[in-house]
Amino acid sequence: MARNPNKTRKKYHKSNEKKKGAYLELLRQGVLRGAAAEAIKVDRTTIWRWIKEDPEFAAAVEAAEMSAIEAVEDALYKAALEGNVVAMQVILYNRAPYRWADKRRVSHEHSGPGGGPIEFKYSEAAQRLRHKLLNAGSETPEGVPQTPTGGSGIDGL
Repeated sequence: MARNPNKTRKKYHKSNEKKKGAYLELLRQGVLRGAAAEAIKVDRTTIWRWIKEDPEFAAAVEAAEMSAIEAVEDALYKAALEGNVVAMQVILYNRAPYRWADKRRVSHEHSGPGGGPIEFKYSEAAQRLRHKLLNAGSETPEGVPQTPTGGSGIDGL
């Protein structure tokens, strides 16, 4: 007796819908995507295919993950109201960075005008010394160690 392919597809579809629901519930609880897929015994590539092929499922995944994030944000806010200083800092740094920026985040990058290279201007004495050193041939300034090739290891010297 031949199987009814429509019956098999319906059963398969119902099974996938149950697994999708279980997956979404795990995401709402804060379980990461890979662990949630493993928990429902579905390969990660299957989850990615479902997301790609089913825009409603993709939106539900985003909403479930956002729900988990919001639960953590709520707990963080409650902790801040209860006097947890670190929680207060996290909230203030992220929600009002223009007023509460962490001043320890200092950029140490330097550049010239318009973001270009820094230009060095040598005094006359420095220019004479540089010229003398460049024209000295294989000689190196006193106190500058020789490299294995005989140079000083200083560009242009």
